[in-house]
Amino acid sequence: MKTSKYILIGILFLVAHGVTFASSPDHKTGNAPNSALKGEITDRFSKEKLAGVTITIEGLNEKLYSDAEGNFTVTGLEPGEYQADFKLISYKEQKMNIKVKLSENHKIRVSLESIEP
Repeated sequence: MKTSKYILIGILFLVAHGVTFASSPDHKTGNAPNSALKGEITDRFSKEKLAGVTITIEGLNEKLYSDAEGNFTVTGLEPGEYQADFKLISYKEQKMNIKVKLSENHKIRVSLESIEP
């Protein structure tokens, strides 16, 4: 009986600790990063929307890709300055500095220039 009492107390402690830890979206600051970056990528001259553009944002450990309509979305960004890198085969690479503020939905337009005229 004593053993099951200690097991029950241990389980309750772990569950309570897990709920507290999981309820904090940002474990470093305790604040939920709720800013978003949305964008549209087009060909500089034809204005055609570009699908499959590789988007790398400094500080994030993942690559994103534009959809069939040339759009992309990054959510959960913390406020700060970021450098975004846009790449697509047969287009010149483009870098862009982006400043994100708390609770801001930032919209950008990116135009890539073809390597061949």
